[in-house]
Amino acid sequence: VSSPNGTVSLGGTSAGSIANVDGAGSRWEMTTSGVQVGAGGGSNGTLNVTNGGTVANASGMVIANATGSTGAVTVSGVGSLVTVGTNLLVGNAGTGAMTILSRSICLPYRSFSRTRWVRFLV
Repeated sequence: VSSPNGTVSLGGTSAGSIANVDGAGSRWEMTTSGVQVGAGGGSNGTLNVTNGGTVANASGMVIANATGSTGAVTVSGVGSLVTVGTNLLVGNAGTGAMTILSRSICLPYRSFSRTRWVRFLV
């Protein structure tokens, strides 16, 4: 799937949204800007990249962007990959978490910025 940008749970009726990118060959690509997980106040978003899935974006990734938001990203399984074109922000204004499990990877282009919780489990 290719889109200009991506949002998992903007708030309101989308609270509790889950996006799964699962399996080798599964790919979600943002061509113009980045991805937000838990973007709006009161939102609760989850992104799971598993079993060789890939999430790639031209810009940054923000997890829990707004006050009162929560967001979680899990990267798990051999060959699973998240690439970030600029900065990775975890818990920017809300409560965010990113878990990277064995044999998977997250590649921020510039830096982990404002990162409060990134967990690497091998």
